Amino acid sequence: MKVDSSFILEAWKNASRMPAGKTIFSLMIKRLIPYTGALGSKVLKLEKGKSEVRLKDRRGIRNHLSSIHAMALANLGEFATGLAVTTGIPPNHRAILKSFQIDYLKKARGTLIAKASYAHQESDEGTQDVSVSGNILNTQNETVATVQALWRIGKNK
Repeated sequence: MKVDSSFILEAWKNASRMPAGKTIFSLMIKRLIPYTGALGSKVLKLEKGKSEVRLKDRRGIRNHLSSIHAMALANLGEFATGLAVTTGIPPNHRAILKSFQIDYLKKARGTLIAKASYAHQESDEGTQDVSVSGNILNTQNETVATVQALWRIGKNK
């Protein structure tokens, strides 16, 4: 199966207009990306170069301080930026995470929403490194963490 930007966007378009379609789409992602799928997040919005992903608070992702574990937040931020990049690049391109930074601003509790966006710009070079920002917000719309992901983008070989 070829998984590229057009496949992901078409799958989202088809699934999101059905009852429980967002859940079905999120389960498909869980099968495609098992590690990220283990987080249990749900894609809420997806369009070319933009993503919004929800993570419900639960015991399995908490730390000893009764807040969401730092690595669960990092995984959520990486997932949101990855979806934004994957849907933003042309179908004949691919992306791989090169580096990642996260700043934890406050304890994360309750349901969280991660948002990221990316606007693709063609490059004369074969590959390009692009920095994509994301924010993770709590239900009070407070930013609990910010992420900066460096993605290497190039044409499929």
